[in-house]
Amino acid sequence: MANNVFVDLLQESKRAYVSPSKVECMLKTYWDKGRVCQDLPSLRHLKERTAESIGRLRQDHKRQLNPTPFKVSIFSPA
Repeated sequence: MANNVFVDLLQESKRAYVSPSKVECMLKTYWDKGRVCQDLPSLRHLKERTAESIGRLRQDHKRQLNPTPFKVSIFSPA
C-alpha cells in the first residue's frame, strides 16, 4: 500500500506519513431518497461488531486514567 499523509485535525501543522495495515470502507448507504437501499443489520449483529471492534483496541487506548489518544487517518480514495 502507498504511504498516506496523516494530518492531525486539531493541529494542521502536525503531519506524519503512514502505511495503513488495514483499510475499511466505513460508509454504507442504507437509505436514499426515502427508500431502503439494502437490508439493515440486526441489533445483535451491530452489538457483536461493536464489541469485536472495541476488543481490537490496545489497552492503553481503553484505560480509564490518562488513555493514549487514538489517531485516525481519513482520506478519500483516488
